[in-house]
Amino acid sequence: MRKFQDATIESLSPGIKEMIKKNLNPERKEQKDPIFTKGFLISGPTGVGKTCILHALANHFRYSVTFENWVDLLLEYKDTMDKGYKRDAIYQLFSNNILVIDDVGSEKVTEWAIERLYIIINKAYERGHIVLLATNLTPKQFRETYGERIFSRLNEMCTLLELDGDDRRMK
Repeated sequence: MRKFQDATIESLSPGIKEMIKKNLNPERKEQKDPIFTKGFLISGPTGVGKTCILHALANHFRYSVTFENWVDLLLEYKDTMDKGYKRDAIYQLFSNNILVIDDVGSEKVTEWAIERLYIIINKAYERGHIVLLATNLTPKQFRETYGERIFSRLNEMCTLLELDGDDRRMK
């Protein structure tokens, strides 16, 4: 059994549910139409529910979601590059309407990792894909770590959802 397989939008706190509902596209008529008007950049300390929110959204819109952990994605990308399939690792991310990336900032931050994130965010930006991204970094730390180009695109593409609180796993 997957840890978050039963996570739903309805199981989230009222404030988070309200923010998600504000981003739903009221003009959506067909499955191919965008689900959200914007994605989410979810920021907060360890254990406050960022991953649970991402899974609740992914479970709700399962048919059109690519869900990746950032560290795993970097490892997969490196592996496919070593095999000579550099483009496949990036382009397979865009087979769905919504791209979910969890734990950005948990990797060893290198120029190579920053460049990969830029490529992914820029492709999503150019193609009009919805991005849901979670990080333990504050918005200021994210901007300083990954740069203005990435942060600026995410700022336009996403609603910032800053969480606060104690680590629920430590209780």
